[in-house]
Amino acid sequence: MADGAYVVSTVKYLMPDDEPPVMMMREPGPGETRKRFQWDRREVSIHDIRGREKDFTLDGDGFAVIDIDFDAPPLQDGQTVLTSYYEIVCSLLNAELGASKVIAFDHNFRSADAQYDTVADRPANFIHNDYTARSAPQRVRLLLDDAEAEQRLKKRYAFINFWRPINHPAEDLPLAICRARSMGADDFVTCAMLWPDREGETFMFHHAPEHEWFYLSRMEPNRALLLKCFDSADDGRARYAPHTAFTDPSARPGAKPRESVEVRTVAFFD
Repeated sequence: MADGAYVVSTVKYLMPDDEPPVMMMREPGPGETRKRFQWDRREVSIHDIRGREKDFTLDGDGFAVIDIDFDAPPLQDGQTVLTSYYEIVCSLLNAELGASKVIAFDHNFRSADAQYDTVADRPANFIHNDYTARSAPQRVRLLLDDAEAEQRLKKRYAFINFWRPINHPAEDLPLAICRARSMGADDFVTCAMLWPDREGETFMFHHAPEHEWFYLSRMEPNRALLLKCFDSADDGRARYAPHTAFTDPSARPGAKPRESVEVRTVAFFD
């Protein structure tokens, strides 16, 4: 088990059920509900990695923290993210990962501040992983033309989320990540995601006492958290990074609501 300082907080796992979970990403139709599952709320210890950030790696643990020296775009400025910020993130990840090509294809501003409701999503406060072994290659085929997609899918590729606070450190609702090697195969549950124009899937998780949770307290905007949301290499390295926002009981009274931006990328390797 992990060493060092930790906090205890409640996180939302998936309640065991015979029916597969479904989440509506569109308006529910007659007789439908927004979600078809129940939460299993558990208190867990979440270990602070401050001072030992370099001990955690993408391939070993499913996540890593890196220092950066460029500014994030303003919360409202989606167009900047789509142009220069995507380019900066891709260039940095190319060098960091040794990839032959990195594509940034999506992003989310998130804020716990009600004043940003029209431009930002709320922090996702349930345990999830963005891709599965089925939805990852499906996404590659949506991003590339047919010929390039089939060539890239023959080699290793990995979906990496580039997450960071903006404007001030993340004290309120920081991000917790479960160490990949503490998860068992039976903990993963495929959840169908029903969009207006397509169907996708993601992973949710059942609780197990072996899970090891980590976060970086008061994470600053000049640092980025890399989350490995899928790796096609099934060779013993970390392939997933289950994560969730959580309430940090050690946050200062009156701490500013969390504001963050995450960019979703896929890295290809030769």
